[in-house]
Amino acid sequence: MSKIGCVSKRSKMILGVWICLFTFFIGIGVQASELRKNIFLQEPQIVSVSAPENVTTALRITWKPVANADGYILYRKTGYNSEWERIKKIAGQSQSYYSNIKLEPGKKYTYTVQAFCKVDGKVYYSKKENNQLSAVTHLKTPALKATRSVSGKEIKIAWETVQNATGYRIYRREEGIGWRLIDTVSWSTDGSIVDSHVQLGKKYYYTVRAVCSWDGKTYMSGYDQKGILGQLLLVTPQGFKVCFRGNDVVVTWMKSAGADGYVVMRSTQPDGTYKKIKTVQGMNSNLYLDTSTANDSAYYYKVRAFKQVNGRFVYSKYTEAKSISKKMIEIMDYIPKQYNREEIVEGMKQITQKIGGSLTLGTEIALLNLTNARIWHPGLNNVKLWVVNAGNNWITLFGIQIGDTEATAKGKLLAVGFKEHEADKEGYSFGYHDGKIELEICLKIKNGKLSGYEMAQYAPVI
Repeated sequence: MSKIGCVSKRSKMILGVWICLFTFFIGIGVQASELRKNIFLQEPQIVSVSAPENVTTALRITWKPVANADGYILYRKTGYNSEWERIKKIAGQSQSYYSNIKLEPGKKYTYTVQAFCKVDGKVYYSKKENNQLSAVTHLKTPALKATRSVSGKEIKIAWETVQNATGYRIYRREEGIGWRLIDTVSWSTDGSIVDSHVQLGKKYYYTVRAVCSWDGKTYMSGYDQKGILGQLLLVTPQGFKVCFRGNDVVVTWMKSAGADGYVVMRSTQPDGTYKKIKTVQGMNSNLYLDTSTANDSAYYYKVRAFKQVNGRFVYSKYTEAKSISKKMIEIMDYIPKQYNREEIVEGMKQITQKIGGSLTLGTEIALLNLTNARIWHPGLNNVKLWVVNAGNNWITLFGIQIGDTEATAKGKLLAVGFKEHEADKEGYSFGYHDGKIELEICLKIKNGKLSGYEMAQYAPVI
């Protein structure tokens, strides 16, 4: 009986141990199950959404870390869009910031953050949207393009337009005075304004800020602190021309409003050094006769206006340079001894390109005007071409040249086959006829020298 009782006691002890262990593990399981049921992650609070002033296409979002979070998910809305867009999942509790790049300048972005954790293979999430924060990306600073004087009364300021700008603010400063707002323009601008409140001769500096608006608040870009210089200038002389008057060059232009005078510049090379040859003032201040040109030379001219303001000279821009040539030219190298209109006109075009002048083309007439030397195809009767030279000694015809002695001029014509006719009150007459070509040249002699000539080219008599 005692043995049986002893065994029974030991069995009871073993059974008690198993019951205790079973109760312990069941308790742990119940606690774990309760933990899963009670997992709660706090929604992250966004601290800031911002960027440095010089950054226009990115925003940095920061938030407060959440206890027990294994990471975060970042959501974004763009503009006034009401739909959230998931943009980034960030693993790890320690990181509580994100730089959102490749954004548009001047655009509104709204962010919210959601925390998450993983327990027993299951992911748990916090709420989102209750803590959200918006920011507008910085607008780009407008690049200043140029300023120019307009009509001698206004200064035009131009800049590069900025993406998403809804308007611009234009500022101006003068010497010794800070920046002052002078105008605002809407989004429809082409990137320019004109400032009409300016004075001739004064220096002005301009700068521009771009503007946009979100939720009733105005946002402005940075600005070029140095600015761009603008000055009101005199109007550049219009109608600028150069032509010959005999052997001299006539330079003419239209007067510029408000100008006191004009400066005439000259060079012997298109891109060479220009030197002042005349300051023109007074009643006839739109013309200059250059008597200092030499034969077998080319000249380039340009002109600008000036005005004296408060003891200082203010100038317009220069006109575009115009050229004229006194290179020796033989007319018959370009005008053929035949009666084909197209070839005659083409020759006149070539002379125009070589030595300047004005060529007028019509259905019945082509006229090349070199002031005192003219060549034209009259298209009348049997006269096919006229050449008249009344003073240009650098234009030759069959070798004869203004200034030749009477004997020299006659000798040149006789040497190429002309025959002398009887002299009359108009001068000496020479003719050339070979059955295909008929020409007549009249020489004007003054004080024993050739002062001019006239040539008529006729259709031959068959």
